[in-house]
Amino acid sequence: MIVCEVGLNHLGNEEYSNKYLEYLSNSKCDAITYQIREPKFYKSDKYKNFELSMEHYQKVIDNTDKKVGFAISNPDLLKTFNDMGSNFFKVLSWDLTNYRYIDRLLNETEKPIHISTGTSSIEDIDKFFNRYGYNKRISLIHTQLTQKPEDANLKSISFLKNRYSYGIGFGNHSDNLNVIYGAVPFDPQDIWFYVKAANYNWRFHPDEFWSVILSDVDKVIGNIEAVKSSIGNGMKTSINAKGY
Repeated sequence: MIVCEVGLNHLGNEEYSNKYLEYLSNSKCDAITYQIREPKFYKSDKYKNFELSMEHYQKVIDNTDKKVGFAISNPDLLKTFNDMGSNFFKVLSWDLTNYRYIDRLLNETEKPIHISTGTSSIEDIDKFFNRYGYNKRISLIHTQLTQKPEDANLKSISFLKNRYSYGIGFGNHSDNLNVIYGAVPFDPQDIWFYVKAANYNWRFHPDEFWSVILSDVDKVIGNIEAVKSSIGNGMKTSINAKGY
């Protein structure tokens, strides 16, 4: 699954959000996500105007053939988004140890749950696995919350696959988008990357530097598919390169 994350890059403007929805609905991506933060987040001066209406989120779900998921930091909204028809939920990395919230996701919904590991230690993930064990609804997302390509640590995708019986995806936070293509040979279950429109009144997006411009989304997905197809099956074969 290729997941395009709007996150908070809608900047709290529903007309701007509609632009994302229209563009991504006609793209090659499989899913779209939005992020909804806890109430105190929206009380800060920087993000006080970033809330979208519930009616708008319902419109997002109802007006696309793509899967739609939500990363929700406010547990009080879990039932609302579940009832609205969310296809899956993303758990932000600092909530991996929030077992009360994970329990609610598992007990109050029947949707897939994708859990980011960006701020988690191996001890945190071990404790998580020891608590929940294998569950086909749970998958992990390997990501590093840093822009530096050298910090991406893509081999962790294989490490996590071998250590836990969960599907393992990859989420990009690097400002060098080639890191996305570097993840492909490690065969992540899903690839997640943020998206942004070219500009909005010259404002920076919260995920500005590691987002793919909307007009480049299909190009990036095409490159992912090309890298995937180039890996082959590992068997050496002879190909006629003499031109006859």
